[in-house]
Formats: sequence, C-alpha cells, structure tokens
Amino acid sequence: MIEVYVVEKRRFLMSKKWIAAAAAAILLFSAFPAPPYEAEAAPQEKAKILNDTLNIRKGPGLSYGIEAVARKNESYGVLERTKDWVKLDLPGNRTGWAASWLVQVQSPEKKEYVYATTDDVRIRSGAGTNYRITGSLPEGRQAVLLERKGSWTKVSYDGATGWVASQFIAGRSTGGTKAPEAPKGTNGYITAASLNVRSAPASASSIIGSVKKGTAVVILQTNGSWHRISYSGKTGWVSSDFVSSKAASGTTKPKSGQVTANSLNVRSTPALSGSIAGKVSKNQKVEIIDERDSWLKIRFSGSRTGWVSALYIKSVSEGSTDRVDGGTSGSIRLLSSGTNIRTKPTVSSQVLMRGAAGQTFTVIGIQNDWYQISLPNGRTGFVAGWLAEDSKLGQAIKKPAAANSLKGKTIVIDPGHGGMDGGTSGHGGTLEKNLTMRTAGLLAEGLQSQGANPILTRSSDYYITLGSRVSTSHLKKADAFISVHYDSNPVRTVRGMTVYYYHSSGKLLAQPVKEELIRSTRSKDRGVQFGNYKVLRDNSRPSILLELGFLSNTADEMTVNSNGFQNSAANGITNGLKKYFSQ
Repeated sequence: MIEVYVVEKRRFLMSKKWIAAAAAAILLFSAFPAPPYEAEAAPQEKAKILNDTLNIRKGPGLSYGIEAVARKNESYGVLERTKDWVKLDLPGNRTGWAASWLVQVQSPEKKEYVYATTDDVRIRSGAGTNYRITGSLPEGRQAVLLERKGSWTKVSYDGATGWVASQFIAGRSTGGTKAPEAPKGTNGYITAASLNVRSAPASASSIIGSVKKGTAVVILQTNGSWHRISYSGKTGWVSSDFVSSKAASGTTKPKSGQVTANSLNVRSTPALSGSIAGKVSKNQKVEIIDERDSWLKIRFSGSRTGWVSALYIKSVSEGSTDRVDGGTSGSIRLLSSGTNIRTKPTVSSQVLMRGAAGQTFTVIGIQNDWYQISLPNGRTGFVAGWLAEDSKLGQAIKKPAAANSLKGKTIVIDPGHGGMDGGTSGHGGTLEKNLTMRTAGLLAEGLQSQGANPILTRSSDYYITLGSRVSTSHLKKADAFISVHYDSNPVRTVRGMTVYYYHSSGKLLAQPVKEELIRSTRSKDRGVQFGNYKVLRDNSRPSILLELGFLSNTADEMTVNSNGFQNSAANGITNGLKKYFSQ
C-alpha cells in the first residue's frame, strides 16, 4: 500500500524562491568573519552498535521517541555519557541517545579484540572451510580483530593473520598494544531447560535467541539480576537466576516436550512447505531431538520423527524453572499506563488507583486470571493478569475464557496481492506478495492448532480479484476475515504497523488484534484506522486489513523478513482473535 502525498504547485514554487534567497544570504554572510563562539569539541570516543538493529532515541530513556535506527557494527561519535545512556553524533547534523549496554564505547587509540570461546579455534588462510589451516587460537586467548566477512572474522594473533569462524569467538574492546587474557571467573552454565536471550537487561526487551540447559557461556557483564553472556559467537542478556558457576553433574537426559496446541501438524522438513508426516495432539509428550530456527524436530508415537513449530511445544525437562505457565516470581510489571487496580478481581469493581507502564508490585496471590497485589499505602488490590507480566519470567496470565475461544471458528485469511500483482517491494528486493503468503501460512498453521478452521483466499502465488476474496468470506460465512499486507511510503523513515476497518463490526475486531500484535512484535504502533478498501467495504463479515510493516523502511524490511517477527506476528494475530472471541 502506498500513501500518495500531493504538493500544491504554488507552495512548491514559493519554497524554491525562499531556498534561493536563503542560499544567497548564506553566500553573502560567508564573506565576513564569523562572530566568535565556543565550538563543540569533536567526539573523542566512538560507540559501536552491538545489536542487529538499535533504536536511537530523542532523549536518555525508553519513553523518548525514536530519532533513528542504527545497525550492528556501525560507529558514531560520542557527545555525552550518563550511567545508562550515550549521546551520539548522528549523520545529518542530528543527535540521539542509545542505551549504554547495547553499544561498545571505544577510544580512538583502542584496538578491538576477540577471544576464542572453545578449544583451539582453527585459523585459515581465507574466509571459508575450503581454505588451508594456518594455525589455531587457544580457548580464552585473544586476537586483534581486523575485518568481518559474513560468518568469518579476520584476526591477527601471535604475529600472523588469518580467518576464524565467527561462531567460535566473542569480542570486546581494550586499550594498549598487548591483548590481555580473558577475564577469570566468568564461565557459567545454563540451568533452565530453555532460557530466553534478550537484547537488553529487561524482560520487556525483545528475545534474540535461546540457550539450552547445560550450555557453557561466558559472562561478560552483570546488570542487577541480569548477565550479558557470550554463546556460540553471539551475545545477549539472560536472567542471572538461571546461570550457575558449576556445570550440571551426571549425564544429559534427552529433552522432553509437551504439545500445547489442540492439533499440530508434524512435517517432513522445518518449513510450512514440508509434507505432513503426522499429527500430535494437546498434552501429548514428545522427545525433542533437534532445533532449527523456529522449528523443533521431535520423536513421537514410538519411533516416528518430524518437524513442528516451536511455538506449540512446552519444555517439560526436569529442573526447568524458566517461563512456567501460570507461575510467578513474586512481582509483576504493568504493561501500559492507566491500568486500573481494583478492589476485587472483576472489571465491574471499584478502581483504587491507576498504574503506569513499567510500574512493579509485589504479588500476594492469584485469583482466577487476576493478580492480588500489595499497594504502596499498605492496602491490597487486584489487576487483570492480561494487563501485566511477571517481572522476571516476562509472561502475562491468559484469560481462561480465551483458551478455547477459537475452537470451531472459521477464519478467512487473505494474503494480499499474488501472481501478476506483486504489491509493493522493498529496497532489499522483498516482494509484498511473497511476504503476505508467508505470514498467512504461519497464521493458518497456528489457528488450526487452536481448533479453528482457517481458510486461505489463495494458497500459492497466483492472482485473484478483490471481489473473489470478499466472496470467499461470504461463502464460508467467516467469523472473521483477516487481509494481510505490508506497507510503503515515499518518506522512508516511516515505519510501524496499522490495522484498518470499515464497518463497526470490524472496529471491534481491529482493537484486540492490534493490541496483541504490538505486544507480541513490539513494533511501532500506528493505531487502528478507518480504511476504505474493497475487501472491507463490500464485506458483511467482521473484517480487518493489516499493514504489518513498511518495506520502504530498511529497518522494517529487515525485521519483517526475520523468522522471529513472522512467528511473533502470527502469534499476535492469533492471541488477538482469542481475545476478540472471548469478549
């Protein structure tokens, strides 16, 4: 979808006259000496971005708006530093603030080092396994980082240079000319069955990976109850409660899992295009034997094996304490400002006070789907579980009524465009028609596992008319119609997601889907808006149109193409539909 902006010709011509006048003034005044002023000193330090993408904000806090988006390994001049934030010198005579734990501040004279995270990392003459081995980098020893190329890093060690696989090294910056040894006492071992790795030391930050029980990691930094770790050539933050200084004793048992979906397809390959090799049902126990991206390879029904979506398998390995459904660490965090805290665990009871986003409270108990909490004035109150999350485990209580709300519901999913209609395209070559099909396929898979009856208006890359899409909604008597799209805008800084409706029935559907999408993906919220689109206007069933990101924005394009976003988007839409049908 492309927003078209019309510029009045007269205003444009006037702007050109003003620009010409301003340019003439600049040339005139440049002939005279400039008045004395105190110039800002050039930045003496550089901040290197550690995350794949990082929001640069207008002020030193998460509540400030986003000024720019930086990418991994980019460097910017440092203008100012506080305890938790760094002010950066941005291109275009702009400035912005980055979280200090997500950047690496380097002085000009400093060298950047990497160190081996496993024993005897092979050094090769080129960036690939087909090049000859010229030496090795012992575990814990550091080398000077010279260059990065794909999944390989060029280093200088012991007077020689060569290439090492990036997955077996970790990096940090240090001064001087001699590379120090890796810090002592920084080894750790994961104690949870599967522990989320996050982009920042907060449970509200995005999940960038996971580590399994018994994995050896290197602790790089500690911030409160969080450790920044190095694992498999990557870095991220994990809860320190699940990192031990001692390795687990005894032999490692195979990891077991339990199916959480009503019915889940088992596929021959880790992709939706894989043929269906079988089915597993809710609460069925399976053995997890491999993991790839967002898929798990399982052994089920004796000796049969296949791949399933990791979203619908809950780990039941012995000793697992991370992310237990319905559990609490003893405190909760509110998800949004203006959250009602009530006298009783019902939406009709009196409001005692309103909380702010991020505010934490001690949990006294749980009644149905409500937290009973201790208030600052010594009283107690109740907050709805779906409006808060556990401050350590990072998950909200789900409404009991929502558990089976999708069962038997017919959901028509409309992947936008197709065939000769490619839709919009991104700078990186992403075609909207391919991305909408990918999202729709994941959504259909998730809805089916929840007992719903998903129907796709198209199942592959072919063209269908808008009228045909609406006819499918009417013919199948859809309980909900979801049209999936990705947006575009001539202003390339515009990003985020929007949910459109036309009829009032669609507006009721749009709000919960938007809320859960934003909660799941943490994308920029562009709100619920009226949209005069044929698939909504001519549709008598509850219908909405989703714009899940801007392919015209390079950061959005990169994000929406990731497996993590695609799974989060499908999960968010599913949860939004659950909430809608349980209202």
